[in-house]
Parts: sequence; structure tokens; C-alpha cells
Amino acid sequence: MVRFRKITGIILAIAVAVSCCGCNNKRFKPKGKDTVVLTEKYTLSASSSRTPDKNFQQVYAKFSLGLFQQMRKEGAEFVSPYSVYAVLAIAMNGAGGQTLEEMKDVLGLPEAELNAYMKTLSDLYNKGEIVAVADSVWVNSPYRKSIKEDFLNIASGYYDADVISADFGSNETVKDMNNWVKAKTLGRISELIDKKELDNMTVMAVFNCLTFDGKWEKRFEKDATSDAPFTQDDGASRTVKMMSGKAESYFETEEYIGIDKQYKEGYFFRAYLPKEGVTAEQLLNAMTAEQLINPGNYNGEAILKLPKITVKSAEMNMVSALQEIGIRKAFSEKEAEFPRLSTMECYLEKVCQKTFLEVDEEGTKAAAASKGLFKTNSAPLYHEVILNRSFIYGIYDAANGIPLFIGIYN
Repeated sequence: MVRFRKITGIILAIAVAVSCCGCNNKRFKPKGKDTVVLTEKYTLSASSSRTPDKNFQQVYAKFSLGLFQQMRKEGAEFVSPYSVYAVLAIAMNGAGGQTLEEMKDVLGLPEAELNAYMKTLSDLYNKGEIVAVADSVWVNSPYRKSIKEDFLNIASGYYDADVISADFGSNETVKDMNNWVKAKTLGRISELIDKKELDNMTVMAVFNCLTFDGKWEKRFEKDATSDAPFTQDDGASRTVKMMSGKAESYFETEEYIGIDKQYKEGYFFRAYLPKEGVTAEQLLNAMTAEQLINPGNYNGEAILKLPKITVKSAEMNMVSALQEIGIRKAFSEKEAEFPRLSTMECYLEKVCQKTFLEVDEEGTKAAAASKGLFKTNSAPLYHEVILNRSFIYGIYDAANGIPLFIGIYN
């Protein structure tokens, strides 16, 4: 019997075990002396919301499948489509022209509708104990006056984003950014930003963190876990820790069989096992977005044997994958259009993500942190001088413009 699933549960299952975590929702307090939190200034008092419906399911599922299919070609094992979707949704509010049209096509909705859907999901997830989301917008302080107020209002009002002005040339800013990510992912992900990524051409950084802490409705008994062989797509075999228990729902099609196993409070884990003779890679490439939402005919419960899973990904650059599914101009230094974001000419330099996953007898812990970095192709508002070679220096009488001391550092 086909069981009705809540839309929000389906959305999270698209990421397989979802991706993220009961985040810390307290306002962030940076330590950098030139860092200022501007969040309260940019809060919309009456942001509209919209309950996710079948239309949202379909466009989000299409994005999720397309992204993972492309990222899998680059070796990715576990991604959070939701986290990168949120970063792009915020960014879309600054886009214009063909850049905006491409983002609408790939994200599947105009920005007003998407903002309303995302607000509903953000509010919903942050009410419970299992899933939490957090967003932040960091503005390089010399570019602060170039950023459009409407853009920051939307980021704060719809996405509850921390809006922070900081000196991107400061080591303290990098520490603050990474501490924000670490706090919002419960310590599961850190070091999302490297000092080398920020320079005097970096205008803005947008972050999203998503966390998940789910306990099985019917947990696996630890004494039932044992070593078992596992066959990879290439035919090689390895030994894994195989858990044994029950799944509440079993489904089957001509291409695969699978299960839904419930977490507490309305979330579930879904797995698709290809039929004999078909690899998981082949199944992924053949899958449709509809199959992510409606996997097949349900027929009772199942005995389930599931390997314990641990994933801690390196940083994944998603630019190529996003270009392949249709977002191209946003990453072009010459063609990107973000007139509603800044008075400066900006482009998305990169969109990257790190993920964490732990599946064991008790439940699942997961996290994802995504970043989008905006750079300008205009002349920088400030210059950078690094005295890392021999130089001459002097001590001057300012009133008369004459050097009192002069020297060379070599």
C-alpha cells in the first residue's frame, strides 16, 4: 500500500539521508574587531511564506538529481542539494538579465515564489530538534555601501540570514567565518574558508549550513551488527559493518527495489538497490526526478541489512556541475549580471560544499556547509600592498614634507 509522505520528508529524502543538523540558532557574535553584525537592521517584518506543494517538489527534485548526477562524475559520494539550493536562491535575488533567467530555469521558480517556499521550510526546520538550517551574508567592509539594501532585506527577512560586515583582509574575519560554520554544523564541519580565497576583489560571501540529527523509529540492535561482504560497482569486494533490522516500507519497480526506514518526528531514510546486472552508477544516470519523489509501488515491510556509513568529504567545487545543468552566466566574469546585489559589477566566482554523514544503529547524524563567493570585475575599491620584498622606507616631517630618516629593508 502506497503511504502518503509529508512533502518536507520527501524533500529531505532526496538527499538520501538528508544533509544537516540541529543547528545553533543563536545570533553569531564575531570576535574580529572590525566585524559588525547588521542583522537587525535588515529584517523584513512581514515576509510572506508559502507551503511547499507538488510544483516545488518537482522543480527541487529535478535540481537535486541533476546536481548529484553531475557531481557524481567528479567522484562525489554525498551532497546536500538543499544547502547549495539555498545559497543560489539567495544569490538569485541579486541577479538580472540573462543571469536571472538561467537561475530561474535551473532553480525552477521566480525569486518571489522561491523565497516564500524557502522561508516556510526554514521556519519549519528550525522549530524542531532534528533538522536546522542557517544562512549568512558576509560583506567585505570596503564594499558595504555598494550592496543593495533590498537584497540584504530579503536575505535577512526570508532566510533569517546573519548579515555581517567584515574586513576580508583580516585573519580574524576568516576565523569568524569558519567559527560561524563550525557553530551552525555542531562542530561537524570547519575550515570552509581559506584566507587565500578572500582578496580585495571579493565583495561578498554567502553561507548555508544544514544539519540533521535523526533517531530511528525502530533502531538496529548493536549485537545484530556483524562483518559482511559488500560488492562495489567495479566488482571488487570489501568487508563492512552490516546492521540488521526492519524497514517500515518496501517498494519495487523493474529497475530497482528499495526501502523507506523511519526516523522519529516525520523524517525517513530511503535506499534504492538496482536489480542484478545493473550498477548503482547506471541506475543513477537513468533515474528521473519523479522517481525521487515517487519511487514505486509500496508493498509491506522488509527485513533490512544496511552498512554503517561514515562520510567526511573534502571541499567539493560545484561550479562545473552547476554550469552543466544550466547556470553559466552567473560564473562568467564578463557576462554575469547582478544589478540588484551591488552597484559594482559582480560575478559568482565559486560555489563549494563540504558534507558529513554518520549512519549507525541509533540513527543518523549529517551536516552540510555551502559557500558562494562573489567577486567584482570592476576596479577594486581599495588596493593591497604586501611588503614581501626589499623596500625603502622613511620617517617624514609632515608639516614640511621632508624625510627625517630614510632607510632600506632588505
